[in-house]
Amino acid sequence: MKILRKQDVKKIDNVYADLEQARIKIESLEKQQLETIGSVFIATVNGNIFPASRFTKSDSQEKSAQLKDTNYWLSTQGLGTRPFDPYSFLSLYDENPTVYRVINQIATDAAGLGYKLVLKDRHKESLTEKQRIVELLTYPNDGKSTFRHIVNSLIIDYELIGYQALETIRGRGKQVTKMYHLPVCDLYVHVDGIKYCQKSGQSEVWFSDFSQKDTLKIKASDGSLQEDTASSDIAHEIYFNKMYYPRSKLYGAPPLVSAIGQVVSMIGIRDYNLSFFENLGIPAYLVTLSGKWNEKAGDEIHKFINTELKGAENANKTLVLQLPSGGQANFVPISTQAREGSFRLYLDSLKEDVLAVYSMPPYRIGIAVVGKLSGSTARELNEIYKNGVIEPVQDEIEKMMNDVINSPNYAFKFIDLDTNDKMLDMSLETQALNTGRVSINDLKVKAGEEKLKDKWASQHFISRSMIPLELMEENIKNVKAK
Repeated sequence: MKILRKQDVKKIDNVYADLEQARIKIESLEKQQLETIGSVFIATVNGNIFPASRFTKSDSQEKSAQLKDTNYWLSTQGLGTRPFDPYSFLSLYDENPTVYRVINQIATDAAGLGYKLVLKDRHKESLTEKQRIVELLTYPNDGKSTFRHIVNSLIIDYELIGYQALETIRGRGKQVTKMYHLPVCDLYVHVDGIKYCQKSGQSEVWFSDFSQKDTLKIKASDGSLQEDTASSDIAHEIYFNKMYYPRSKLYGAPPLVSAIGQVVSMIGIRDYNLSFFENLGIPAYLVTLSGKWNEKAGDEIHKFINTELKGAENANKTLVLQLPSGGQANFVPISTQAREGSFRLYLDSLKEDVLAVYSMPPYRIGIAVVGKLSGSTARELNEIYKNGVIEPVQDEIEKMMNDVINSPNYAFKFIDLDTNDKMLDMSLETQALNTGRVSINDLKVKAGEEKLKDKWASQHFISRSMIPLELMEENIKNVKAK
């Protein structure tokens, strides 16, 4: 620690005094608006002289052109910080086939079977109303995407990123006439939860929440309130849905969050095995040269092995060396353990974890799995998948579409996914019929068919292919007696 002497303190005081005198003189010059010719200097009471330009303010009004960081921009716009970067989920989706297949299969199973318009209770058919809805669902926008494509995209966003957004445009009658899927990777939610901002590069556009159609009008350019309802700068509306995530009130998170480590591990295993095959799939060798070799011989051998023997296209090539007199070349394998297909069991375990977080039956994405006791668990897995994954997703989209079409007469509904194993059901029904537990008409009613009028069709039958041994012996004796 340096201790200042009295003379040091005095010098510092003099410097401050000089600066203060300079400022006072400059202010005096500015007030008097003196016109000067040549250079201007400031003389202080201590005898020091400084150029006046050193103390004048810059005339430039330009601000820094540097981009502010994302958090700064979010805070100035009143937008909430996202708990996860959506692009990180997209990278996993692009890099891992299991994640890609699971997400797409959920979208296909939830929306791929089509939809129907169901007449609401105590309401009559209205051809005009039905035609309006059918036209919107058949031609949802200006031809850029079909309704099925929109729904598939919404579900993929929902299951991969944790939230989804549908852009809507209203006609003159305040009914929705167009709708578009809005990618959520660049979408931010305002802290009040009733408006949103999509930012791409330096461009941004604002949207209001679908629920605020009659109470909130904002500018699409900056998100501020729009008082002129006739202006063209009025934001469109979006219908926003999110999965519940305890760490965020504004955004959701997908089931994939709990399996990020597993997916990253699978990508690492893929890269490890790929590196193995790119290096010809053979163990590494230690090459030793002894005797009178050329100084560059070692470099030449190293170069040849790394360029001419690497890769699958160079497999089974032979290296021929011309040995000098008394020279030797020894190739000693460092490791002889085969690494082909490394981590196979670990990889299967990682795939099971990813399937588990989405309750996805393996066979639906092309993976055949037999139960531990050589039995199939497909029926139980299908029920869990249908009730725990597909139906909740369909419920969210059905609510969205019913709010969008806003019909007093009709309700939008997806066609339910049929996960029944028909061959297994037929086997169980045959067994029930042969044991007398059901009649033929019981099975026909279950299948939605009309009953047979014959009396025998309602009777219960028991197969006689199995009878008591004593009865069999008695029948044989009766036959011999005759």
